[in-house]
Amino acid sequence: SEGEEFNCPIEQFLSIKYGNATIESELEKFRNEGFDFGKRIIFANRGKSYTYYIDLGDEFYGQVFIRKPKKMSLKDGTWQYHCANFEEFLKGLNQINYKSKYEK
Repeated sequence: SEGEEFNCPIEQFLSIKYGNATIESELEKFRNEGFDFGKRIIFANRGKSYTYYIDLGDEFYGQVFIRKPKKMSLKDGTWQYHCANFEEFLKGLNQINYKSKYEK
């Protein structure tokens, strides 16, 4: 796939399915809490600054997007395409050359 290269270290992976909960029930839970992102469901984050979603809608099915909140509000933000699918996302984790601002 094509897109802007964007490397962001992952702090946490979130369970898409927990116990008997379905993806649909998780999406409904998010909607009830005021987080309606359509058919996109969160699966990883970097604190509150970036969250990673997989799209389950017909048009972008399986593609991974990043949401960057506006003014640290998780309900408002902008979407950025990240990669074509979850497998590509996982492959990309091995290619990140993250260097701390403290390293020389």
